[in-house]
Amino acid sequence: IAISSDHKKASLVEVNSETDFVAKGDKFQVFANSVAECILNAAPSDVDSLLILPIKQGSAQTVSQEREILISTMGENINVRRFIHFSTDHLIGSYVHQGSKIGVLVEMQGGDDVLARDIAMHIAACKPGYISKEDVPESMIAKEKEIYIAQAAQSGKSPDIVEKMVQGRIKKYFDEVTLLGQQFIKDTDISVGKLLGREDAKVRRFCRYEVGEGILK
Repeated sequence: IAISSDHKKASLVEVNSETDFVAKGDKFQVFANSVAECILNAAPSDVDSLLILPIKQGSAQTVSQEREILISTMGENINVRRFIHFSTDHLIGSYVHQGSKIGVLVEMQGGDDVLARDIAMHIAACKPGYISKEDVPESMIAKEKEIYIAQAAQSGKSPDIVEKMVQGRIKKYFDEVTLLGQQFIKDTDISVGKLLGREDAKVRRFCRYEVGEGILK
């Protein structure tokens, strides 16, 4: 992760190696941090555009050339897999978890740096899929509801009781998959939604990367 001093611009990048040994090495870390800074400053549109940029401002080496040098030095394939760039008039919080295995950026309206970092930490740990229940696709809700109706119907209860059971399960589902519905990791007596309301703050967007997610092994 790279973030500007005013916390209004930030970048998050996933760089893959073949082993933890290489990923924990100083040369790999310097390369990954340099790539994040490059994204922060240049805001390229995709990985191909990133690879042809200078690794540092004024450098003759591109990101791709620096990557090739690192591959030949370390003896392992190294790949810049994906990245995201945030730029806003609001506030950006960030968090890196588990030895750089999970990274989060969160854009927040209102609040302060401490709250933004706490929310980013919560996202890293609790993995919400959406900000609020309004963001959950109707197809996902319909699928969950179908499962709950089938389960409740087997209870033998009356239709009105079954409906109440289904609605209760849907509410629980929203609380599990949405950031605002989840219990705040640092104080489970309060939801993230209530915490943000108390601080007069709003999460506008977030991104959570976990190294290797979605890669077939």
